[in-house]
Amino acid sequence: MYCTQQVAICTGASFHIIPNDLPPTLTKLDLSDNDIHAVDNTLRHYSRLTHLSLADNSIREVQQHSFASSSRLRFLTLRSNRLAVLDRDCLLGLDALVELVLADNLLESLPRGMLERAPRLERLDLSGNRLRRLPAAALQGAARGLQSLSLADNELERIPSEALATTTHLSELYLDDNPGLGDRSNGDMGADAFSSLTRLQTLSLRGCEIRSVTSGTFDGPGRSLRTLDLSSNRLSRLSHSALKPLSGLREIRVGLNFLEGLDFLAPLRDLETVVVNGCQHGVSFEVDGGTFADNLELSVLNITKCPGFTSLPPGTLDYLPFLRVLNLRENSLGHLPESAADWSALEHLDLTGNPFDCDCQIMWLDRFLEERPEMPR
Repeated sequence: MYCTQQVAICTGASFHIIPNDLPPTLTKLDLSDNDIHAVDNTLRHYSRLTHLSLADNSIREVQQHSFASSSRLRFLTLRSNRLAVLDRDCLLGLDALVELVLADNLLESLPRGMLERAPRLERLDLSGNRLRRLPAAALQGAARGLQSLSLADNELERIPSEALATTTHLSELYLDDNPGLGDRSNGDMGADAFSSLTRLQTLSLRGCEIRSVTSGTFDGPGRSLRTLDLSSNRLSRLSHSALKPLSGLREIRVGLNFLEGLDFLAPLRDLETVVVNGCQHGVSFEVDGGTFADNLELSVLNITKCPGFTSLPPGTLDYLPFLRVLNLRENSLGHLPESAADWSALEHLDLTGNPFDCDCQIMWLDRFLEERPEMPR
């Protein structure tokens, strides 16, 4: 336990209730990893708090008016508790709250109007709960200022488009590990799923059992989106028409799908990073000489753990002037033509775990690695 007039770290102290005998001048209080069962108005003793952590407790209830004297509180985490129900007024008094973490609880819904009590909220983490739907009014009150929303690892049955329509300033949206998004919609998210999110910069849909992306899906955030994660789904193809609106995309992640190549990248002319971290067994994966012909800004290429990736044709990467990081580890490459890339321009190269044939055609690589000992073998 560590305590000063401004900071108290009381983690793992076996508290069953919020203590009332700490300095009233505290601005930061960490009560994580205790056995606290409820949040109550004991917090009135600490009206100067700006940071409060109640993570990893046994909290089942946040009582009304618990935060009535917490008008300075900016960061609140209730991660990893036992919250199943929240009262509409449980956040009353949190006029300055910027970040609220409710991850890893048992929540099945949010009461309408709850977030109106936190009018300055910018970041909301609801990951790891039991949410199946998010009604249109669920985010009411936080709509104007909300910038980051995590709904990852829930039980969502569809994209909550109506609720998202109110979050016009949202820049980050995490929907990872909601398999129902694909299972209950025939694997398709729908053309208007993100139509209102015209300022979205980061969208993560990893592990959602998505089978297809239709034209129009990304029309809303098309110009603003910078990072898109579609990895660990059931995609067998991506069409040019579906990705064409993403004119400003900088990074795409598509590993662990059923894709047989990267021929869908052509519309993404500003793309800087491509990550294929894993491929499904039994699926061949091919990269031909023209795959990256329209991606001249590419600087990072990561294709790893793809058993069906067996060759890299001559000239495939040679015309990419900004390519600096190339990770091709743990594939099935047997040959690697010297003319496949401008190897000397690379700052990082990883070829480990490939079954290269030891013959004259690969001798250039041995010489190159001797000259660049910092490169992984």
